[in-house]
Amino acid sequence: MILPSISITHFVCNAILGTSHVVNLERQHQKVAEEIVFLLKSTDYSEIDVDHEDVLEFCDDPSDPDYDPNMEDQEASDGGKAKLVRFGDQLIEPERVQEAVDFWSSTTGKSSNGGKKRRSLGTMNHRFPFIKKESHLAQLRVYEREGKVGVDRRNAMIFISKELSIRVKEELKKCNILHDRDLRIMALKIQKENGLNFDFKFSDSWILAWKRGHGIRSRRITKFVARRNLVNQDEIQKKSDDFVASAIIKMASYSKSDVFNMDQSGFQYEMFTKRTLAQKGCKKVFGCANSTSATTHSYTILPLVSAAGKLHKTVFVVLQESKGVFPAKGHFMAPNLVVRAGKSHIMTKQHMIQFFNEVVFSSTMPDKLLLIGDAWPCWKDSSAIDSVKPANKSYEMMLIPPGCTGMIQPLDAIFYRACTFSYGLLDIAWITVQAFAEEPKEPMMMYTDGSICTVNDMSYGWDDEDDIDADGKKKLFFNFVNRLHAAVCGPLRRMKMTHVEYAALKALCIWKLGYCEYTQKIRSVGKEHEEGVLIGLRNYYEDYYSEDEMCERQGNLILLMGTIFEMNQLIMETYKSAELFALFKIDTLSKELLSL
Repeated sequence: MILPSISITHFVCNAILGTSHVVNLERQHQKVAEEIVFLLKSTDYSEIDVDHEDVLEFCDDPSDPDYDPNMEDQEASDGGKAKLVRFGDQLIEPERVQEAVDFWSSTTGKSSNGGKKRRSLGTMNHRFPFIKKESHLAQLRVYEREGKVGVDRRNAMIFISKELSIRVKEELKKCNILHDRDLRIMALKIQKENGLNFDFKFSDSWILAWKRGHGIRSRRITKFVARRNLVNQDEIQKKSDDFVASAIIKMASYSKSDVFNMDQSGFQYEMFTKRTLAQKGCKKVFGCANSTSATTHSYTILPLVSAAGKLHKTVFVVLQESKGVFPAKGHFMAPNLVVRAGKSHIMTKQHMIQFFNEVVFSSTMPDKLLLIGDAWPCWKDSSAIDSVKPANKSYEMMLIPPGCTGMIQPLDAIFYRACTFSYGLLDIAWITVQAFAEEPKEPMMMYTDGSICTVNDMSYGWDDEDDIDADGKKKLFFNFVNRLHAAVCGPLRRMKMTHVEYAALKALCIWKLGYCEYTQKIRSVGKEHEEGVLIGLRNYYEDYYSEDEMCERQGNLILLMGTIFEMNQLIMETYKSAELFALFKIDTLSKELLSL
């Protein structure tokens, strides 16, 4: 019997070396092998760090006076209502207390000291047995003066804790993924639903103690993280400059329409978090997704763009299939796509050979080519490429040095990167509108990682962080968040934008937001794509809307692009200022995006 570790090692070696030998692995071993391959290939561009999230250790926190870890064991006298008033060791319904206040103050005349005459303690105790001493009458006097009956805060917290426990168990049964911020939102919702208007923010220590009391913990996940190379930036910049200089010299011998850049880009159908809250001691933790296959299936596209600014009409696509082959029912086919299957969406040497055979060396491509690619090892295998090269075709290959692709590769610097900031802004607005279909009384913004913050004030989500404090956040981002919510989230919510319209908006933004930086050739390509998107959008509208509605919706969508462009420029200026004045630490991806 061959040990799984040996089979995985064979799989990894074949994938790295690009051999066509197939190693059959069980599904769980396949996933492990693919992760190792990804990490090893990442070393061509990155350094590798090991990162992990620690298991939360729960302990009583005396710094939080609003929470007693043992309070769940206490019972309210009436079976657990949210609003009750405490008189000594008794909990009384507010309506009954208000009745006592009214009765106590309903007498006429003056007392011996000149004040309003009140009913005696004996009379009150006879009618309201919970009123037993003078301090209880003083309590009634406070309620009369304030015009309202105050509910017992401790009892309300017991109610919220128990109700939260019920709701969390229901969510875990549905396999919904939960984090601490979800518990906080649920607790605030319970508080609001029951009209408990006292100020309580459900601190981190309260959440931790609550989880401890209910046997809920956050599961630890250890993971490897590919970290962008931050070392020797001067050296990388020099390599980039040298490559560009040599590429310009080489390109002088070719027509611009004979020079092509090729670059892979991977996509996952459904992104999901691998961490959630779970009942302590459970052996398996399940998560709910729109489609289980969407969490394990991915795809890679490999387009070609010429130096003349034209996208080649054929795109090579690798779809991930569990067995590495398409199902018997077949798959979607289109004249401008060459689609192949793989056990992973990661391209292999065999896929590379198919790409050259069916796309690069096809009759639609020039006979003499200059190809510019990244440092993927398979591009270096000239013998494999030559094995499918027709006699009438010739090519030269220039490979961008490792670490430089994000800076100088055309498909990265123009096609993929130009829309990254704007996509981030659009996704934030879309997620916010989906999470809050009806705008809350106190507007909130939800980000792509599920975190939220208040929009009109800094009461939630604006805490200090390691790299930036709350005051710095306010100076840089408060006005921007307010503007994004009003200018983008508002229109999306008012027009009830559908997912089809949202996809069309993102497609249009690819070209519009980088328009000023594109060459005339690229602008022509963008124009063709825009027209195609708008025609498709109109076809969609015809099935659902009248002519007037179609014009109004399409007009609103197009007008919204101007606002998105404004927001895109604003966030870039904000990050530029932060970088210039070292206001906080900017990650490498953001720095690369800012180089546009």
